[in-house]
Amino acid sequence: MVNIGIEGRVCSGKTTLLESCQRDGLFTIEEYREYVLRASKTFAKFPPVSADQAKKNFLDLLEIEKARLKVRQREPKRLAVLDRSIFTLVSFEAGASQLSGINIFGWALEEVLKNRDQVIWPDEVVYLDTSANEAKRRAEIAGMGTSLFLFDERFNDGVRQAFEVFESQELTTVNFIDGERDRGIVYRDFWAYLMTQTRVASLSKAGISPV
Repeated sequence: MVNIGIEGRVCSGKTTLLESCQRDGLFTIEEYREYVLRASKTFAKFPPVSADQAKKNFLDLLEIEKARLKVRQREPKRLAVLDRSIFTLVSFEAGASQLSGINIFGWALEEVLKNRDQVIWPDEVVYLDTSANEAKRRAEIAGMGTSLFLFDERFNDGVRQAFEVFESQELTTVNFIDGERDRGIVYRDFWAYLMTQTRVASLSKAGISPV
């Protein structure tokens, strides 16, 4: 299985990009929020009261990742585009620690590595870089009741730095794309990245179909 995760701060255009991929026939995996809503549940309140509570919250989300894996396994011979990946859950802890003072980032990463066969592992990540002001503007236009801490620069700096850690440890390859441009241009750049000659040849050799 070849998996590409779409990452970035809230309102960076991840779901919009995923929807464009769906229209063009790519196999896609919805973000965690959709699974939570379908189960008539809610995300745990932030900040957690303790490290133990933070770990419990993380493990609850890890169970959702296992449900996403079942969906992924239906189409093992197709490339999959993920609206957020397991690295979202781990990087969240890096960002959250900047606000709560509770740091379980190292523990969360180890937990994922121990359960690597139970998650969708992104071979590559496309990270949509977007400023806080642009993210807030998009949230206001969409009328989203987004938690304010998700716009906090300390939180987002921690998240972005976590992706640099993932790449430095060779856990995945991270490709940063300017997410503030017109959505059509972002999608064009995503396809250009996806369909490079080297990548298409590699997929073909592995018997993987992009669509």
